[in-house]
Amino acid sequence: MGSGKSTLGKQLAEILHRPFLDLDRMIEKQQGKTIAEIFQNEGENKFREIESNTLRDLVSQPAPVVALGGGTVCFGKNLEIIKTHGLLIYISVPADELTKRLENSAEARPLLKGKEGIALMDHVSKLLKERLPYYTKAHITIEGVKINASQIHQAIVETN
Repeated sequence: MGSGKSTLGKQLAEILHRPFLDLDRMIEKQQGKTIAEIFQNEGENKFREIESNTLRDLVSQPAPVVALGGGTVCFGKNLEIIKTHGLLIYISVPADELTKRLENSAEARPLLKGKEGIALMDHVSKLLKERLPYYTKAHITIEGVKINASQIHQAIVETN
């Protein structure tokens, strides 16, 4: 959350001349509900099930650039599916920077709802610490505080 996946993903898709897809927006469109509504009404486990099913559908599409949700790689076989069928890029941003970026949108994000100030910082730090073992399994890690899509493209070229 807050790393710039959607913004950078759209820009990278343009550079690569590929379609851009945002997994959360796809889920919202399919379900006719926001991610927050799914979390609230059906719970995180149901959301993760929907997320995994949508991800499986995505891998059959021709080489899109996909912005994943922050927790996507941490559940089920999602990490394996992503790494088998694509190139996984982790945009690394420190917790304090993520907190700054998320301050104005925390209420709209189910895992951050009701958190602000130090509580928000603590929760973001906790989530990052829990997810880091998954994130570090990415094919490419990019320091994401002052990054642009061209730099990500260059890292992809250098990896191949």
